[in-house]
Amino acid sequence: MKKDFLIYALPMEEDKQRLSDHFGDAPYFYFVRISTEDHTIHKEKILWNPYRKEEKGKGIKVSEWLLRNGVDTVYTRKAFDGKGPSYVFSNAEAEVIVTDAKTIEEIRQKLIETNT
Repeated sequence: MKKDFLIYALPMEEDKQRLSDHFGDAPYFYFVRISTEDHTIHKEKILWNPYRKEEKGKGIKVSEWLLRNGVDTVYTRKAFDGKGPSYVFSNAEAEVIVTDAKTIEEIRQKLIETNT
């Protein structure tokens, strides 16, 4: 069954502009919901990472939290390579995209262009 919307999540730095290099330690996550029909941005939001201060397993906890928020695709600057988040996303059939983009705006523009 085709979804009406796809939700993308990106780890953000404190400045809420740059993509964080540290998935589990990212202070915020940017969420963008894009229509699969007309390929427009339907909703954008920034949420504080509730697991940032966790001692252990924060990557897995963040991954599970993202999935509970309906995320279909996660952008990250570093591959998970056998770490907990890779298994969480794989089991949920969520896509993980490793990017060299430095800013949220770069990826946002790419999503708009890709979906038009």
